[in-house]
Amino acid sequence: SENAITRVLYTAQIHMQGVDLVWSLPTTPIVDLLAPLKSQSETIQKAHVTGTLSATGTLHWPSRIWSAKPLILGFDVTGLG
Repeated sequence: SENAITRVLYTAQIHMQGVDLVWSLPTTPIVDLLAPLKSQSETIQKAHVTGTLSATGTLHWPSRIWSAKPLILGFDVTGLG
């Protein structure tokens, strides 16, 4: 959908040594994540994309240690010729 809003939820702990952030992307249609790129890519404009993406992760600053755990379900691309 063209006007979908994608939200990433997070909590952060700020302390003297830096910041610890825990984030999550709720289950989101992949087509919604690609929507902002449609005007920049003819390939994305032509493609019919199905499936969902959800993810969780962490970020620790200033150490720049991070993690991400994506979960992709039902991913398929058609319509590219």
